[in-house]
Amino acid sequence: MKHKLKNLLFFKPKDKLESYGDSLISIFNSSNLKIIDIGSGNGIGPGIGNFSQLSNYINYFPCDPTINSNSNSNAWKSITHIQEAIWIESGTKLLNITRQPGLSSLLEPNQSVVNTFNNHADYKIKSTETIKTIQLKEAAEKYKFKDAGFLSLDTQGSELEILMSGHSLLETSVSGIYIETEFQELYKGQSLFSDVDAYLRKLGFILFDIDRVLMRRQNYSSKHYSRKQISHCHCLYLKPINLIDDPNKDTMLNKLEQLFVIAVANEHYDLAREICSVEPARYLLFDKHGKSLLDQLEDYIYSRTQTIKHITRKYNPNNELSNPLYKDRKYRYK
Repeated sequence: MKHKLKNLLFFKPKDKLESYGDSLISIFNSSNLKIIDIGSGNGIGPGIGNFSQLSNYINYFPCDPTINSNSNSNAWKSITHIQEAIWIESGTKLLNITRQPGLSSLLEPNQSVVNTFNNHADYKIKSTETIKTIQLKEAAEKYKFKDAGFLSLDTQGSELEILMSGHSLLETSVSGIYIETEFQELYKGQSLFSDVDAYLRKLGFILFDIDRVLMRRQNYSSKHYSRKQISHCHCLYLKPINLIDDPNKDTMLNKLEQLFVIAVANEHYDLAREICSVEPARYLLFDKHGKSLLDQLEDYIYSRTQTIKHITRKYNPNNELSNPLYKDRKYRYK
């Protein structure tokens, strides 16, 4: 609920679309990707802005009803704002509004853990408010997004309950999830990374990426060096190609289109290439969007690669782009 989104995506479909080729334009327009954003408050949530101008529809669930969204709706083909909190059961629940609004949660801050960090004052509860809650599966029915392809969760500890309330949605339509998970119990009774990871893996999702959040201990001194402690992270989970299946050919094709868009938006170009290279995905996509789809994708990836090499050339000696990246070891003192 508090994070600024990194601008990872350089593909701008509305800017000179013709320069990207008919096949790429076709698949982006045809995917009809629906993105469900839960918990970003008055900003664009992590993992969401990557899809700006690629998605045809977004459902937005601010957990804090006191926040009025000022998101730029022009960045999307359409946008819907919904003032209900997603929870394991429908009804009402107490929202704890903290000193730092982005840390507000349906769960109560765990002071014994929070007080070990130097930003503990941000977790102080300023007020509480009773708000309406709804299950994810019920929201999907009510707001017509049972075919949603991407889910973003940033709700300060209640992520697992939200996932469980939409279990059928994760089984049938969702191909990508960007989710905040904690390594420390910052909120009382919350799920941790291990719980969320185990749940999603049982559904077939694979962890593709992780952005760590590090915090200072409460006794930090600016006079002395110390590494920060990991507190939580944001994870990108995707379904593998072999789990994208449906007896209906058109539905199957659309799921593949959505996974393709998700892969490109998050710069997992290897996965996008695989989708265009294995059967039956290759046949279905080529039949609808043309055999030039893979060639146009390769051209786009090549242009992005040259840009990245130019930007990071002093950090990327020859062949380093293809080697494992031991980032924590290389940037120990940052």
